[in-house]
Amino acid sequence: MIRIAAWTHTGLVRSRNEDAIALPGTIVRGSPPGPISVRSAVPKDGAGSYTIAVIDGMGGHAGGAEASLLAALRLSEVRDDIEQALAAVNAEMYDEMDRRPELRGMGATVAGIEVTAETVGVFNVGDARTYTHADGYSTLVSTDDRSESGSSEITQSLGGTLKRSTLAVHRRTIDFARPLRVLLCSDGLSKYVPFSEIQDALDIPDATASVGRLVALALGAGGPDNVSVVVIDLCPAEA
Repeated sequence: MIRIAAWTHTGLVRSRNEDAIALPGTIVRGSPPGPISVRSAVPKDGAGSYTIAVIDGMGGHAGGAEASLLAALRLSEVRDDIEQALAAVNAEMYDEMDRRPELRGMGATVAGIEVTAETVGVFNVGDARTYTHADGYSTLVSTDDRSESGSSEITQSLGGTLKRSTLAVHRRTIDFARPLRVLLCSDGLSKYVPFSEIQDALDIPDATASVGRLVALALGAGGPDNVSVVVIDLCPAEA
């Protein structure tokens, strides 16, 4: 069984939410009043995968909301081969910039998972993050694409530059023979809320309550950025 709780929020400073969340067959964007909850079965052997992702339209770039929507629409339909799908999204963003000069520089970061019958494939581009949580402890399992100089510069994204670029998608695979909780989030959470507080919020048993707490923590830190949070509870067999 897959239990998903998701919420994307504009925050307290920005006037527009440029984040989006891709769930199997649907997307979440704008600023819904609270978390949404979804339940579905774990894919059967040979049935492909479910893709779940947080997409952060890059702040300060033209077309951030358009970029995150484009990526969310494509990723919500993916059943396999995430690298090929992300390469296609990246190319489509540059094609859109060619057609619409006002969107030059549009870009997004992404963090997500592919769920199969026995494994969780973790992927990211940029600094959106993925954590796993078990037995009271959280672990960062994604890789930030940030400059080693200590600046906040993103070194890789979907689109986001004036010159076409290729992607080096960060990927890893996690087995889940026992129940596993996964957090996907934009840097509107991870940049402003201490890791210890994120870990404590992930210890809340109910996924919807956990998401609500995480967003509240981001808003309590001033809500300077859009914040998107997805908590996924994965059970190998229905509990």
